[in-house]
Amino acid sequence: MRKQLKQKSGHFAEREEPTGKEINMRAADTPLDQGKRAFGRKQGKTCTFTPANLSRGELELEKGVILGQLDTALPGEETSLAPGRYNLFLANVGGKWRAYAESGGVIVAEAARVFVGLSAKTVGAGRKPVFYSRGWCWEHTFRVSKYGVRISLRVKVCI
Repeated sequence: MRKQLKQKSGHFAEREEPTGKEINMRAADTPLDQGKRAFGRKQGKTCTFTPANLSRGELELEKGVILGQLDTALPGEETSLAPGRYNLFLANVGGKWRAYAESGGVIVAEAARVFVGLSAKTVGAGRKPVFYSRGWCWEHTFRVSKYGVRISLRVKVCI
């Protein structure tokens, strides 16, 4: 049975807003899954998302997690994100799931919308990320270990 995480969830500890330096350091220690790199095109320009490999060890959502690396020739549709290369980071801040784009130790934009869902089923896990040109969003389902069980973490970030 699929369980969607609500914005104010008592199941996940909240944390303070991350710093760009923290995200940058975490990204350096997080391997990317090059085999799942996906490309999107809009207005003749390319946007690439390479998801993080979150399959190692126990996922600690409470601490926040690197989602992957975004390399885009497109400016953000709903944010001030300029073309460039960014680490994307997900965290529960103040009871709300938020995603941040970081470059060079600086948070340069926050996602306009974030959806997070957990499922005991692994439907969609293992596939490449999907790009939605309307709303300029990336969606990916990660296979992760949480509470000692293999589950799917589905994340959609619009930035």
